[in-house]
Order: sequence, then structure tokens, then C-alpha cells
Amino acid sequence: MFCANCGTKNEDGAVFCAGCGQKLEAAPAAAPAPAPVEFNGLEDEATVAAYFNPATGTTTPVAPAPVAPEVVAQPVAAAPVAPAPEVVAQPVAAAPVAPAPEVVAQPVAPTPVAPAPEAYAQPVAPTPVAPAPEAYAQPVAPTPVAPAAPAAPAEKKPVNKAVFIIIGAVAAVLVLIIIIVAAVNLGGKSGGAKYTASWNQWFSVEDEVTYLAYGDTVFKETIDGYVSFVIYSMDQSIVVLHNEDEYYMVTNKGKITSLGEDISRVTISADGSTIAYIDEDDALVSYKTSNGTTKKIAEDVTTVVLSPSGKSLAYIVDDDDDYKMYVYDGKKETQLSKNANPIGLTDDCKYIYYYDYNKDALYVTNLKDDSNKIDSDVDGSYVFNKDHTEIMFTTDSGLFVSVKGGDKQKISSKDYMAYYVGLYANYTYYSSANSGALTYNLSSLKGQYYYQGDAIIKIDNKWSADKVINNVYDFSISDDLKTVYYTNDSDTLYFAKLDGKYEATKVKADVTSFSCTRDGKAVYFVVDYDALYYQKGKSDNVKIATDVNRMRVSNDGIVYFIMDYDSSDSTGTLYYSKAGKDKQKVASDVYSIYCDINTVIYYDNYESEEGYDDVTYIYSYSYSYDVNIAKGGTKFKKILEEVGYSYSY
Repeated sequence: MFCANCGTKNEDGAVFCAGCGQKLEAAPAAAPAPAPVEFNGLEDEATVAAYFNPATGTTTPVAPAPVAPEVVAQPVAAAPVAPAPEVVAQPVAAAPVAPAPEVVAQPVAPTPVAPAPEAYAQPVAPTPVAPAPEAYAQPVAPTPVAPAAPAAPAEKKPVNKAVFIIIGAVAAVLVLIIIIVAAVNLGGKSGGAKYTASWNQWFSVEDEVTYLAYGDTVFKETIDGYVSFVIYSMDQSIVVLHNEDEYYMVTNKGKITSLGEDISRVTISADGSTIAYIDEDDALVSYKTSNGTTKKIAEDVTTVVLSPSGKSLAYIVDDDDDYKMYVYDGKKETQLSKNANPIGLTDDCKYIYYYDYNKDALYVTNLKDDSNKIDSDVDGSYVFNKDHTEIMFTTDSGLFVSVKGGDKQKISSKDYMAYYVGLYANYTYYSSANSGALTYNLSSLKGQYYYQGDAIIKIDNKWSADKVINNVYDFSISDDLKTVYYTNDSDTLYFAKLDGKYEATKVKADVTSFSCTRDGKAVYFVVDYDALYYQKGKSDNVKIATDVNRMRVSNDGIVYFIMDYDSSDSTGTLYYSKAGKDKQKVASDVYSIYCDINTVIYYDNYESEEGYDDVTYIYSYSYSYDVNIAKGGTKFKKILEEVGYSYSY
């Protein structure tokens, strides 16, 4: 399943996007027993139980409800939603429900509405949702939503630390979070990243601490409580975490630094050098990650965005409910437009992008406030190149770009955002926590392949979109971006070379899941939700196993899969196979398996408890498992025991 807001490939059945946090509109079926949250850094699917919303700068925990074992669903399409404004609300939780069937939604243009000032407060706790069965969905464009004007932040209230927390009638307590973020060495005009390691996090109910790991190393230092907020720099060297009391900066070397309590609107620059946040007195603070120095920039600030290097900041000041946009260029601040929401800016402040709510239009300006109107009725999704001299956006009339503050140029008549296909191979992108805009690690957005609607396109050097492959409902691409495997609306699997000819070769019909190896020379796929196959190039495919419950492909081209699934205890037997050879057993009684950038992780010793108190009318549920990890190959080691989650309502 692809996120229509940022293009991230997610675990089919995920409710929110692992990359940007937008809702994917998951839905009901015979859902599996709650599984550990997964985010596969390769081409496989991902499910994330801590959902980060870039529009609000928050991550809202969701505790899955106990349900039936996992089954593989028919391909369906998600209905993603563009970044929505943050809403003031006290935490409210709802009774757990199973996700409803995903429905293929046509993009709907919004009814023009006068924007209301955005308010910032404690995020609303979502309805706990059980993980949905694996389903391989058609990516669809987001429903256009215009961002709202910012307002003053509301007072934050602490969250109870108890294992079972009741908020009103319902409690949703996150006790497992695994946010795996691909850490890469960035380089090259078109990305060309090399994988290094990935982040993992687990929560222990018994110890009430979050364990952090980078690659196969678990850090000695832990964070009290569960983590409910995660943002990260483009190179993934730094992440910012938030428990119920405090924000922390964590480096991939394991150094954990407190940023403080009672702060909000936290964001980080793409290069990871600068963190900006609003303190308890509504003052904007800039924090240098290299040495921990802080600088107060302005008072009465409601939101902020950073330039790529963090040198410059654009923010809104609440002057007696008169919202004014300012820019700080590293030396002084300059007041610019009123009633405008900053979207992004270049380091030198030559190009400062904002949305004017009174005029309902996208503008670009500079420190002299020489504004140029780019377009009206913009849908609210934005993509930048790495230095922010190019901005891509959509309206009802199609896909457009503005280069160096110039007039808009039409790329395509299709009004879907285009997402860089290399995103799925190397994750070379950054999402602004407060504007929701994406920044790709590309010197220019032109001359690249993108996924738009149901087609792979190439934006040429004249900013014209050429369709390369049509009728694409899901795809897996090699790291070098030269080979793509994809399924169409009839679930037929093909592969093609992105070589200018784009000749497609049929692999197999009735394919319900698939993933190519990172070099693109081979593919593993499941037919009719049952039989697992391997095929290299145009050679004959080889059947590896039947009755396959879940399939994952590792960094080194090994496929891991669970067979003999027992619904009574939600476990099965884990096997692996390489290059179509006979399957080899790894372990019995395995609860779940996933592969990230350079590690393979499986969970065993799964135990669960549930009960209902006739006196208090409280239903409670909890489970735990052990974590086993292998860094390349198939030799696993146990790194954690009895981590899991618990909730009650």
C-alpha cells in the first residue's frame, strides 16, 4: 500500500503511513491477532502502531485490539488523506474496532471553505484499531485538503503513566512501538543511497521503559515511558522522541539528550543540524544538535518551518490574534505577510513559500516581501527538491512546478501528486513536521521517475510528464532504479526495465504479494494467497512452499516466511529460502517476522492475557513476546524478552 501524501510504501492493512502519518483508511476483514508493529525498510509492506502526523507534529499511539489470526486479503485500495490541520482537543479514546474494508476512492476536490485559524493542543487519541490482514492495495491520490491558519497553542496536560489508563470511557495505551527508519548514506543526483542500518524501538510494560536499537545493537540507555512522537533527519542520524513528559534527541551512536518538558511544534532540519521548537512560554527556540546550544528567536510563536540546513526559519507570531509571518535569516527577523502559513524556504531566504488564506493562494516571496502568486486553490500537498529552489504541487487542473520563484509550469493534466520511485528503494526524503511538505534528496525534480495515480511517469528536462508504464497497482523497484516489478488491476505480475523502451514481461497471474531483490535480478511472489515462488529474470519460476501465511525479503535476498499457522495461539513455523532452494526451518512458535535495512527480526514466546471485570466493567488485554535478530544470514540472537503491550477500556 502506497501513501498518497508522501509516497511511502506501507504494510498493506496499515491504518496510518509510516513516513508521514497520514491516514490510509484501513478496513475490516478477518484480522490477525495483534502483531508487533513493523516497518520494512526494503520493498516489503509495513505496519506502524505509532502514527506520526506531520501536519500536527505529533504521533498518536494506537493499541490494536485482540482479534482473529492473520489472513491474506484480496487486493484493495486505500483512500489516503492529505495532511490535515491539527485540532484542539483533549485526549479522547474510543472503543477498539476492527478496520473496515479498504475502498478504492476517487480523488474528490474540496468544497471551498474559508480557512479557520489552526489550533494546537493535546492530540485526540484515536480509536484503537487491530492490525488488518495483509492486502496489496492500489495507491490512490489524497483527497485535497487546504491547510488551516495557525493559532496559539493550548495548554498541554500530562498523560497518566499507569499500565492501564482510562481516558473517559476508553483507554488506549501504547506499549509497543517499533519505528524503523532507514538510515542511508545519501549521494548522487537521483539518490543512489547505500543502506547502513535502521532504528528499532520496543516498549516493556513491566519496566515501563522504551528500548532503542540501531541495527542489531540495543542501546544501554532507555527512555522512561512509551514513545509517542518521532521525527528524524534526512540521513536518519538523529531522531527526536517524545514520551508523556519530555522530548529527547537520540543519535545513531546511542547518545540520548533531553530537549526539555512542556515544549511543542518540534521539528528538525533536513540535514539534522538544527532542531526548532516552541517552549512553555510560546517562545521559538533554535537548538544546535552538534553542541546543544540554544537561541531564543521570537515570542508568541504558533508554528515554525526550517530551511534545509536549519540556517533560516519561517514562523507565525500571534500578535493579539493578528497572525503575522516572520523570517529569521540567522542574523535578524523580518516581518512579511499576514494570515499566511509558511510551507518552506531556502537557506538564503531568496525563496520563501507560504499559503495566503485570505486570498486562497500559494505565494513565493523574499526578505523584501516581493511576493509572486504561484497559483490559487492549491490542494495542500507539496514536494521540494533538496535546496527548495523547486516546488511541485497539485490543483484541480493538474500537476505543476515553480522553479526559483517563477511562474507555474504545467507538468501533467492528472491532478495527483507525483512521488519519486526511488523513495521506496532508498528513502531519500525528509518530511517537515509542521508543514507536511516533502523534501527529496534530488538536486532537481526533473529527469526523474515518479509514481502518479496508477502509472509510472518520467518528468523530462522540459518539465513534461511522459507515461512509462500504465495500469500499475503496486510495484517493487531495484536500488539502482533500473528494474521494476509491478502488478496491474488484474493481479498479474510483470517486470520491465526503465531503459527508455519499458518493455513489460509477464511473470505470473493471480499474484497477491511480491517483492524483488535489491539488485532487481529476481523476485519472490505469492499466488492465490497460498503458494510462494521464486523467479530470476526470464527463467522459469520455482515453487518454494505452500500454505504461506506471511512473506518477507531480506537485504541479502533471502525470503523468510511463516507456515503452519495456528490461529489458536497466533503462531506458526518460520522458514527461509535463498534463490528458490529448499526451505530451511528457523524456529517454531513464531509470532511475527519482518526484515528491515540490514537486519531480520522475529518474535517468539508469545503470550497474551485478557479479561473483563464485572465490578468495574473494564476489559483489559495484554501480550508479550521475545525479540530475536540476525544481521545478514540466518544466525539469530535473542536481544530482548517479554516486551509487548497492554490496554484497557
